[in-house]
Amino acid sequence: MAAQNSVGIYNMSSGSPEGGSSLVILENGKFVILYFGGAQIGYWKNTGNNTILFTPYKEESSFQVYGRKNNLLKNKIKIAFFGFENASTFISSHTSKPKTFKRVFNEDANCFAPLYTKVFDAYTKEIYFAVEQGLKDPEVVSFGTEGYNDFVAYYIPSPQIDSFVGVMKEDKLYIEENEGVVKRDLPSEGEDILFIRDLANSIDQVEDVKNFNPQYNSFQAELPSYYVFDESKGAYIDLDEYKEGMELDIEEYDYDDISILYEYKRCIPNIRKASNITIDEGSVFIERCE
Repeated sequence: MAAQNSVGIYNMSSGSPEGGSSLVILENGKFVILYFGGAQIGYWKNTGNNTILFTPYKEESSFQVYGRKNNLLKNKIKIAFFGFENASTFISSHTSKPKTFKRVFNEDANCFAPLYTKVFDAYTKEIYFAVEQGLKDPEVVSFGTEGYNDFVAYYIPSPQIDSFVGVMKEDKLYIEENEGVVKRDLPSEGEDILFIRDLANSIDQVEDVKNFNPQYNSFQAELPSYYVFDESKGAYIDLDEYKEGMELDIEEYDYDDISILYEYKRCIPNIRKASNITIDEGSVFIERCE
């Protein structure tokens, strides 16, 4: 009964200027916490005595990498970095000295652009990423590069919250020693609840393929049927909109133009434990604002 009665929306107040958060408990065993600037997804289960355990979802690895073969790069590799500014992240390669890493961003970086790409002059059989984890040993994740030389890499931060427990009493949810929060019923329709359900279900979906335009803008919907795959370019093309060679001038290419979309395939992570890593001087990118 506690599981059935808990499904709904709980608006939790906060003393911060950004406002409070909303906990949405879905009937499929998932929950979503919506707050200013983000969301947290996870699983919930009834543990008895009207008690509910909420467990935030955590990715298998702190890094995700997708790759493709780019004939223009020849014996080089290119990486687009997303999210690496959100932690102390590092990169190494098969050609580096063992366990030698370089920071992705300088230690005092304090302003960032939307996109960071880097072409490395030597091809490597493996790419290694690492992230500091407070007092824990750094997490090191490697990805094989065989067949690929153009990569999109993501840093995926750990959940911002730990597992927590709630207790249902009538139509109120009590979390820790907070005052009970009154439940509101889930809406049966509307864009908001559809967005929440899609967000919650995303944790069960492993994307084996992603499509990006030349500016690394991801096209996340299903490709329309009128796109044609061009083997020589390794890309899907909208023949009505695409102009031959337009992708070669990347700086002039419109970020929102999806007339050509490259297919990148998921690289399997190899998670390693490292008691320490050696860090070279300098960083791949330097960002420092006054």
